[in-house]
Amino acid sequence: MSRSPIENPFERFDIDPTAGVEAITEHMRELAADAPESQRQLVRDSWEALTLQPQRRIAAALSTFVDREPPRPEPPRAEPRATAPPAPVGGALVGPVLALHTELAPARDLAVPPATDPLLESLRK
Repeated sequence: MSRSPIENPFERFDIDPTAGVEAITEHMRELAADAPESQRQLVRDSWEALTLQPQRRIAAALSTFVDREPPRPEPPRAEPRATAPPAPVGGALVGPVLALHTELAPARDLAVPPATDPLLESLRK
């Protein structure tokens, strides 16, 4: 949950979020002394929240660091290609595998067995 700077006592009263209870008390004491009567109760309530409620102090301190980092620039977008490169036939590896097979295979086509293959003859009987 993000809080606005006005709700966060560290930002509202310009208090160091890493400060301890003593430093917060001293800073708030100075603010209360200089504040008009109508603002003193707000300073006191904020002091109590920061010094008597450790969970609230930690939450307020952590929320001061939210959105402190400057926004990151957008990454450059790639220019779209005018035309897509031709896709390889049958998938990415078929082209290189087929080329390697063509280089290593003998001149005749090994996929079609010869008509007088002894293994086929034994199966036909």
